[in-house]
Amino acid sequence: MGSGGASLAEGIGHKGRLGALALEKPLNLAAKIVKKAGQKTRSLDIEAMASKVRAPIPRIALTRAEAAAALGMSLDSFERHAQPELRLVRRGRMRLVPVGELERWLERNAERALADELREAL
Repeated sequence: MGSGGASLAEGIGHKGRLGALALEKPLNLAAKIVKKAGQKTRSLDIEAMASKVRAPIPRIALTRAEAAAALGMSLDSFERHAQPELRLVRRGRMRLVPVGELERWLERNAERALADELREAL
């Protein structure tokens, strides 16, 4: 695969060789489709088609490990300090934390920490 494919893989969130391999098949398939239609193959057209196929989907909920990482804390600290104050989506063994819930928790606790520091300073 040429250097254009590698930069495309990096541009849509894939890292290194695995990302390039993940796009290799869709790019080759797109090239075959374009050739069969009797049109000239243009790398920009193929890359545009591949980027539409691989466009990231925005996440509205995270796993507990992802939520902990998003807050910059360990999973253990997240489960001890943040999770008891959050509403979770529970399905079987899966636990999902809505992103809005994380943002509200962070805002409430940032205000509380600031108020505590002001009280200590007085």
